[in-house]
Amino acid sequence: MKKLSFLILSIFFGSFSCQEKAEEPTFEVCGVKDPVKELAWLAERIASSGQSELNKYFFITVAEYNEENIFLMKNCCPFCNSVVTAYNCEGTFLGVVGPESEIDGIQLSNERVIWRPVNSSCSI
Repeated sequence: MKKLSFLILSIFFGSFSCQEKAEEPTFEVCGVKDPVKELAWLAERIASSGQSELNKYFFITVAEYNEENIFLMKNCCPFCNSVVTAYNCEGTFLGVVGPESEIDGIQLSNERVIWRPVNSSCSI
């Protein structure tokens, strides 16, 4: 009986250790595979956000707008009065996202998170 129990436990634990980790989905944005690292302006923006006490509320998404990729600087700060700002692939400010702003959020598609801090407080 002991041998059978040991065999069952070995199979049970062994089945978990053999599973492969799911890979992060990769997609090309602005001609690069890893925009967070390969776009200098974006890497700099992320590095500068790490110096803020509010860093845990920041995150960045990429979306399609007028058939182009744009980057959206967002946050989930519960006590901040903030807006979502948009940038193109070169890091040029495009405007604010909103119904009566430069960029209408309804026209955004395929939005996905590309960065958030390790200590993120956002449930995205």
